[in-house]
Amino acid sequence: QRHLGPLRDQLYGEMMAHQKEAEDDLLTPHPGGFGYFGRSFVGKPYRAHLRRRAAADGAWGPEELVLDENAIAVGPSDGSRRPYCSVSGPMPNPAHTLFAYGTDFEGSDSYTLHVRRFASAAGAADAPPLELRQTDGSVCW
Repeated sequence: QRHLGPLRDQLYGEMMAHQKEAEDDLLTPHPGGFGYFGRSFVGKPYRAHLRRRAAADGAWGPEELVLDENAIAVGPSDGSRRPYCSVSGPMPNPAHTLFAYGTDFEGSDSYTLHVRRFASAAGAADAPPLELRQTDGSVCW
């Protein structure tokens, strides 16, 4: 696979030339008082997902990080970047206290579904993580 390195770099460069590397998606309002959006970064291959609470005056509150795909793409054992990382979601529940997302690190389209509490939700630090293996990565609350 070493001999494919220059070709891989060339293809990556061509794909990135057609994309804006750093931009925010439009904020999408959800019922229940939150808006969600994504952000890409210069020099990073994956996105971050954020949210804002709607204020009574029609404005949006401060950003809250929901999920950073760049952090997920780093292997927990040695800190190196995983060779493959696909993330589905995140998808908030209707009360906006939980969110679910799927990860596939092998390219098999078999996702491990993770359910987490939002950092700002009551009891977030005490909540055990929930994981379901071998899913398609979709969620319906």
